[in-house]
Amino acid sequence: MRKILLITVFICTSAAIAQKNDSAEKKFQVNIGGSLLDAKIKNFYVGADYKVSDEMSIGLNYSRSETMYANRYSTEDHNFFQFQTNMDWAKKIGLNTKKFDLYTGFNFAVVSFTQTGSNFNGRLEKDYIDSDISFGGQVGVRYFITKNIGLNFELNAGMLHNNPFRGGITVQF
Repeated sequence: MRKILLITVFICTSAAIAQKNDSAEKKFQVNIGGSLLDAKIKNFYVGADYKVSDEMSIGLNYSRSETMYANRYSTEDHNFFQFQTNMDWAKKIGLNTKKFDLYTGFNFAVVSFTQTGSNFNGRLEKDYIDSDISFGGQVGVRYFITKNIGLNFELNAGMLHNNPFRGGITVQF
């Protein structure tokens, strides 16, 4: 019940802030990239953000990571389905908003994970499958090389983020 209440408050707050300013230049962005922190973790993500005002965007992301454990000969897979809201800060601190997009925000994710592999004796262990809900935050920056193409870097913090630093390419429509 507590999680449902938090989710409801999160969505209602996001919707209320989104209605604040209708004069914004509406922009749709697609982000794609991977993990930048650990070579042992194979990670990719794809997401979309929609700018609902001059200062706020909302988005959906899908992220998948696979970690290989050499000492156990096993792998661990995580699938993140994430909803996020971002507050844009570039204009407020005087950055060139045509080149930079600096943002912070909150996210809510549904996470599923699977662990497979064998133990030290080579016997196959039973697969472990589970899911959970995660709340967290992010800080990120986008630098636009051209009017519509840019680089993005983001640091995610939350309960279940196993590899929080990611980067990639942003295409703006």
